[in-house]
Order: sequence, then C-alpha cells, then structure tokens
Amino acid sequence: MTWFGHEKRRKKTNCERSTGYSSNLLRWQWVRALKLAHPEQNATLLELILEVDHQGQRIARFDAAIDQAVDAAPERYGRSSTDCKRCVGLRK
Repeated sequence: MTWFGHEKRRKKTNCERSTGYSSNLLRWQWVRALKLAHPEQNATLLELILEVDHQGQRIARFDAAIDQAVDAAPERYGRSSTDCKRCVGLRK
C-alpha cells in the first residue's frame, strides 16, 4: 500500500522503534557485550538494559492494542477511522 508516495514499511524491531535508526541495533549489541571494571557497574548496566527491554515490550503491546482497536473501529466513524488506519499502516 502506498500513501503519499511512501511504501508500506516492514515491522520494526524494538530498537528501531525507539529511535528510528536500524544502526541502533548494532549499538545495543555493543552495549550488551560491555564488561565494566567493577561488578557493581556491570549489575547496574544489566538492570538498565533489562529495563529498556521491558519498556520496548510494553511499547510493542501498546502498538498491537492500537492496531486491534483501529481494525475493530466501526465504519460509522468514517474518515477518522480510515485516516487512523492509514497512520497505523505507515508505522509498520
């Protein structure tokens, strides 16, 4: 589907979804491979990485809920429902 000249995009990963850059995935792989000097630093880094992953999962669930709500919207809402469906299609 095209809309204003844009091709329908593939579904993004959590890293891409958060910033829009696919190179961010490489950065996260680098961050996950880091080994810091002190065990306390490694524990803190791990907790932060896990929290970012958790928030990414929450965003994915919210995105899925929005997709379902838009698909289930009755046609009586007319143009706003159609416009919303177009916006959801561009996010993927």
